[in-house]
Amino acid sequence: MKEEIRNNVIKLTLLLVASMFGGYFVYKTFFPEHYFSWYPYIIVFYFILGFVSIVSISKATVKDGNSYYRTFMLLQTLKLMSVSIVGILYAFLVGEQVVSFFVSFFLFYVIYLVFETRVSIKLNNKFKNEFTQKK
Repeated sequence: MKEEIRNNVIKLTLLLVASMFGGYFVYKTFFPEHYFSWYPYIIVFYFILGFVSIVSISKATVKDGNSYYRTFMLLQTLKLMSVSIVGILYAFLVGEQVVSFFVSFFLFYVIYLVFETRVSIKLNNKFKNEFTQKK
């Protein structure tokens, strides 16, 4: 399980770093007036969110199917709440390039959501296969 967590964290890191540099390139090349100084912190936010999700889902799949589904739904709820809170706080407290922030934040959310869904499905399928083999 630890190796699986490590591999998924490495994949998450590579995905976020590649996305960050891709976004940075697009901002600096095509839309330099829309670049905002908080852009790198979006990556940090999604990395922390991803790390917590990967560890939680991995541990939940070891327990049983019900634990997996409860954990998955709890993480989805917490993720949606944290994304909303961060967006609102940024808009009210920082206010620098708010539209650019929300566009970037949403794009990273979609990228992260696709990654998290793929990881969750793989872990759930692995758990199901291991459970049926034990029977």
